[in-house]
Amino acid sequence: MVPMARNESGDDAEQATARLRTSTFSILWALLSPVLRGLLPYPDPARRRRVRRAASRLVVYEPWSADDATMGRDAAQLALLRILWLQKQ
Repeated sequence: MVPMARNESGDDAEQATARLRTSTFSILWALLSPVLRGLLPYPDPARRRRVRRAASRLVVYEPWSADDATMGRDAAQLALLRILWLQKQ
């Protein structure tokens, strides 16, 4: 068998086109990926479930005194409960 002759100018043009396509894609990905990550939901539901479970363990369900309900650790627990509830909605 005789090896087929390559068209050097055609190969160079194809390689240049492939490099341009790759560099254009990488530039677009670098620009759009932070935006997409902010807009799309988190793709790992198992990790999200673990984080929610760990956050709910931080909250202690016990009565608060009047002063503790407005400031300090109990207020932070109340805020965490609210965030967990909003995530379920």
